[in-house]
Amino acid sequence: MTNNLYTNSINNQTFMDAKYRIKSKYKNVSVIQRNDLEWAVIDDNKNIIVPFGKYGWIEGFDENGLSRVRTEKIKDIAIQLETSDEEVEWIIGTILNSQDVNEELKYPKWGIIDVNGKEVLPVEYDSVWKFFNKNRKTTFAEKQGIRYEFSLEFQCIISDTVSERQHYNNDYDYKSDSWYAMTDGMYGDMPDGFDGDYDFLG
Repeated sequence: MTNNLYTNSINNQTFMDAKYRIKSKYKNVSVIQRNDLEWAVIDDNKNIIVPFGKYGWIEGFDENGLSRVRTEKIKDIAIQLETSDEEVEWIIGTILNSQDVNEELKYPKWGIIDVNGKEVLPVEYDSVWKFFNKNRKTTFAEKQGIRYEFSLEFQCIISDTVSERQHYNNDYDYKSDSWYAMTDGMYGDMPDGFDGDYDFLG
């Protein structure tokens, strides 16, 4: 990954002060982040594959040419205002308590795209397990308490839609398993009272 900062005109879309950083690269495709913190995907000729603002976050592409994406969330908007950490938390709290906020901003959705920008897993899941740099053949996506196994090679769901919770003795074990899969072990054990909100992961 490189942190080089570029200022360029980008084909098919015009930006004021279009500065961006290459966050990850796969073959001739790069995941980039603009200086206003919005994400996009471009090729080596700077043709836009995924436009800025379509997703709130885009991960790097794995060896199968797939990337996790999620919709914009409240914290994305608050950070873009370039306020202090305290003000960011105040903005988040205010929006969360508002009755007029789109539910998707409160609870962002996850999906998977390929190098052409096609959604091979629709962006409608509550979570998608990390697979970037993991050398995995499958990953899991969860929606409304149901866990689906997704083949990274064949780019489709390969499990049935039976809730995975039935395989656990209790809800804590289920949440703990999900915690380790989503955090990749970087945050230690699941905190007591964790409510299942993985907003802090980015």
